[in-house]
Amino acid sequence: AKQYIVSQYRCEPVGEDILKLTFDVGGGRSQVLFVTWSGPSAEEARFLDLHSPIGRVEQLDLHAAVRRTSQFVIGGLSMLGEVVTLRHCAPLENLDRNEIDEPMHRLLGIADELEAELTGRDDF
Repeated sequence: AKQYIVSQYRCEPVGEDILKLTFDVGGGRSQVLFVTWSGPSAEEARFLDLHSPIGRVEQLDLHAAVRRTSQFVIGGLSMLGEVVTLRHCAPLENLDRNEIDEPMHRLLGIADELEAELTGRDDF
């Protein structure tokens, strides 16, 4: 999965085994996606984790964020440090390209929508 992502997308390494991808989502907005792996390292991981930030904890009405995310078929709220993210996990065993690309693009769209709606900003 890591080789596929690196070969298909412009990635910036951020720390050990974390990739940062930035996408143009239209309307002058961009959205960040962090790719991590659940396990001791990317080579020994069992799950691919996709995180797209929607705002800092202090910026968000978490009740409203939880209510909004319950309407989507993909993504749940999580945190990376003090940043609230929309997160999707996929098992790496037998993972196909479409099981990376489709959730990634859906997550980006939803996270950007939530960031705009809940913070009125485009920080991520």
